[in-house]
Amino acid sequence: MARLSTGPIPAVPRSQYYDASAEPKIPYDPERAKRLLESHGWRIKNGVMTNAQGQSLNLTLLWVTGSSVTQELVQLLQQEWANIGVKVTLKGVNFNEALTLTSHNPTNTWQLGLAGWEYNGPVWLPTGGQIFSSTAPQGTGYANAHEDALIAATHQPTANNAQFLRVFDQYEAYTAQQLPFLWLPNQATINVVAPQVHGAIRWGNPVTNDPQFNRMRLSQ
Repeated sequence: MARLSTGPIPAVPRSQYYDASAEPKIPYDPERAKRLLESHGWRIKNGVMTNAQGQSLNLTLLWVTGSSVTQELVQLLQQEWANIGVKVTLKGVNFNEALTLTSHNPTNTWQLGLAGWEYNGPVWLPTGGQIFSSTAPQGTGYANAHEDALIAATHQPTANNAQFLRVFDQYEAYTAQQLPFLWLPNQATINVVAPQVHGAIRWGNPVTNDPQFNRMRLSQ
């Protein structure tokens, strides 16, 4: 069974960066979501939320093809949103096209995007600078000055690890509350390697120990 994700650091697999008390508990409540839309003037008409100007709530979800798990996930999201009157059209593209559409092509061909993010550089810390900061190279349009300041604080030296984690928790808590993304559980994965490959890890952790190819070696 998948574990609920409520912030930028997943609960599973565990790492020192996850702090359950720093992340808000967001209940699964479709009826509350529906009431929120209605409070802003949306009403269901012919099965789809429609506003006073006659505009229907039709959204396109961009997702990266190639994984049956991801395909099942977007289909489930599509059905869940349809239940509250939000019509979502699925647009599957390859990874390179997804990068182009989200980073370098300011079109209106999509409104939602489904993607994964891994902190996979050597000795990188999961402080979100490459995706949540205003100047992030992998940015999605989210920009917040306070978020930038909290990220910058995690890049400063601290006296010890405990002090760093206190600074990090402030970033984690604020980012979880801001909800720049809809947090989804990590998909279960396993790395399969040949017997002559050494230095590889069997189970990857997207926060701390993704495969580092420069640490692998081959034997005859």
